[in-house]
Amino acid sequence: MRNIPILDFLFPKRCSACVNLLTTNESLICTACRNELPVLDATLFTPQLLQQFFGKESVVAHFSSLLNFEKQTEVQELLHNLKYKGHQKLGEVLGHWHARLLKNNSSFEAIDLVIPMPIHKSRLRKRGYNQVAFYAKTLAINLNASYHDDILLKSRYQKSQVFLNRKERFTNIVNSIYISNKSVLNNKHILLVDDIITTGATMRACVSYLKHTNCKISIASIALALGDSI
Repeated sequence: MRNIPILDFLFPKRCSACVNLLTTNESLICTACRNELPVLDATLFTPQLLQQFFGKESVVAHFSSLLNFEKQTEVQELLHNLKYKGHQKLGEVLGHWHARLLKNNSSFEAIDLVIPMPIHKSRLRKRGYNQVAFYAKTLAINLNASYHDDILLKSRYQKSQVFLNRKERFTNIVNSIYISNKSVLNNKHILLVDDIITTGATMRACVSYLKHTNCKISIASIALALGDSI
């Protein structure tokens, strides 16, 4: 009989997606979920889809999300554990996964800077971490890009935007963000990243600031709420 570490015996490790027990060789996400989670095909990210989420006048060059988000699914469980349960390492796992796909996409070959969606310092203190940070850092390492979380910043604390529509989200975000150093963005291809894109309003607000700088903007996220868009 093999020896089982006392902590594993008392607190058995479970999959962050389906919550089933993990085997010895599994980490954070079980093999079944890795094979069955709804990974989005690169061919879905057409100019039409980009316009749908970011507007007809969008200046976003390229767009990619790893997983299709639907409520009451393993993807929602993953993001909940990442954002609220302290499972920061999930961001690293998902970042490596997404990076492997992006490396096969020529549109993401020449990323200079990876910038995470900003979080206000009050929320950062309360949560203890930015749930996008590990994912963004891992993408940066794999894409040979620099990671910067000190360029796009949030100046005002906001309550949850879950119940706000696209226009209200846009207004809230656009009035609370700022760029600390525009010169760093000059002639750079930046990858702006978030955990989930639902209406696209949050990203649109950030892009509306960044588009006034001399940079090329692309977007990546862990999940995308496609709904009936497929």
